Amino acid sequence: MNFRICLILVFLSICSLSGQTLKTYQGVFENGTAVYQYYENEQLDRIYEGSFEYKEAFNNGDGRGDNKLIITGKYANNAKDGIWNYTINSQYASVLGPDYDAGGMIESVKGAYSKGYKNGEWRYELLLKGSNKVLIKSTVSFNMGKPIGKFKYLHTTKFGNYGVFSDLNIEGQFDVNGYIDGKWNVAYLDLKKPRLGNFEYINGILGYALCRDNSSGEILRKIDRKDTVYKYFQNADTSTKVWLFNGKSYVLTSQHSYWPFAFENDKTDGMIFAALTFWNIPISKGNGEGQRPFIQFNKIPLSFIPKGSNEISDYYCQKYIIDVRDIPHEPEPLRQSLPADSKVNSSNK
Repeated sequence: MNFRICLILVFLSICSLSGQTLKTYQGVFENGTAVYQYYENEQLDRIYEGSFEYKEAFNNGDGRGDNKLIITGKYANNAKDGIWNYTINSQYASVLGPDYDAGGMIESVKGAYSKGYKNGEWRYELLLKGSNKVLIKSTVSFNMGKPIGKFKYLHTTKFGNYGVFSDLNIEGQFDVNGYIDGKWNVAYLDLKKPRLGNFEYINGILGYALCRDNSSGEILRKIDRKDTVYKYFQNADTSTKVWLFNGKSYVLTSQHSYWPFAFENDKTDGMIFAALTFWNIPISKGNGEGQRPFIQFNKIPLSFIPKGSNEISDYYCQKYIIDVRDIPHEPEPLRQSLPADSKVNSSNK
């Protein structure tokens, strides 16, 4: 009996799909041309279903010359699904600086979507066409839009004002909830001086930082507030996210940190959040708009074709801090004693 029911359900499903006749559109689309499959529902809404290909040529004066963009992927019920490839083939590479040839460059992004969310490993790469030298490379994994696991970023070109920085290398990780977490290591050159940064984040909050000039050993910045962060998570009210202690209020707040040059004598911490912007340009802007701190291209691959994308931007470029403020006339009963156990309770996040 169960077998017969299954056969009936399969037959009904096939009949239902057969009623949705796939059509193919080929022609003008946004600022270029596209070929894609779709069907129309009872309200005559166009539902993207199947393969998708988009091509566009543009020159918007950012120093890359003539560009050819190609995007390939597929849709399932109007949402991006499966592997998508984004490629911009540029005429010039001199936009990166006078040290780079004019033979052009290729910028590419590849990764998978599931129901419109980035899911699985994604890769970004920028290379010179003449030598195939990789100038920028980044990898990050996602779980339904949230970054998880290891993050890597390599930037060999010069960047920053007057090109004073170069050879940036960042390695770190995200926790299962999508927040920057654990140990992060940063290395780069500042006016050819080697700089190193070692950081430790706890549920998105910086708990430890040691930044130094590796040529002289000079410590540029040192922060150790892990104990405070641990105790905050154990004691903060789960609804207000406020911890009251000894006449102070400890409040979890977030700051957008897109630009890498956040500190007067040390830029290391900001480098991390600037690197994350490669995966955080709002796709809803469409038409390729958006810039990144390290390379000022006016059009980037992931910002094209926003249709069918479900972006979760809260997990990128968010610099979480514990804001400490005085509490005027705090009633004595609100005071709490510090716990002996400083283990993080992530459920309060």
